[in-house]
Amino acid sequence: MTKKYESLISQTETSWKAEIVRRVSARKTKVSKFQDGFASESEAKAWAETELAQFLANQGQRNERKAVKRQQRELALEAKALAASLAKEAQEGEEAAWDYDDDEELG
Repeated sequence: MTKKYESLISQTETSWKAEIVRRVSARKTKVSKFQDGFASESEAKAWAETELAQFLANQGQRNERKAVKRQQRELALEAKALAASLAKEAQEGEEAAWDYDDDEELG
């Protein structure tokens, strides 16, 4: 289990409720997923454990997809910056080639 996500089981008037809770900050939590209407505490615990494992696996896959997109975005930005730098150098090189002293040619 992780510190960020945990499962909580609580009893309502006639049934049991299972929640997957995410720690937002040191003081705040948010319910990410829940289900109620379980006949027993053990059913609620079983559901919470399987759902939490599946939830964490989905989060891991999501994080990997976002990391790949972030890397692609960073590479594209680096390529764009490199192209701009090369274009600037080429432009400066052309200006330097045309920059000559008139007296040197005549004299």
